[in-house]
Amino acid sequence: MSNLAVISSWSAGKDSCLACYKALRQGYQVKYLLNFISKEHKRCCFHGIEAGLLKLQARLIGIPLVQKEISPDMKEYEKEFKQAVSELKAEGIEAMVFGDVYLEEHRGWVERVSKELAIQPIQPLWGIAPDNPRVCTDLVEPSEP
Repeated sequence: MSNLAVISSWSAGKDSCLACYKALRQGYQVKYLLNFISKEHKRCCFHGIEAGLLKLQARLIGIPLVQKEISPDMKEYEKEFKQAVSELKAEGIEAMVFGDVYLEEHRGWVERVSKELAIQPIQPLWGIAPDNPRVCTDLVEPSEP
């Protein structure tokens, strides 16, 4: 078990939720949920969920939400992502939880950017087949961390 202070990437979808949950069960201290919303639509960039609902989720979970607006140009996303994580690193954050399951392109991006930011990537769902029922059932019927 780890006692690292971490942030959890939060899209409000089942994968980010399950990854955060598993990280907590593994002993990580999730200090913040980090979410990005579009400046234009005020919705989560990845699932289109309204910003207020994300805030409500975080309040009910009991973990503070850091919500950053990003420009509509996804070419700027990496720069804005790094800026947000760097701001949180100043508060003692050492690692970040990601909910990627199987896309190698995402995993490569996470590993590269984490290395550049000098944080440890934590990917507790990596390698679970997307059609594996555990992706959903572990939220209601927990298995091993």
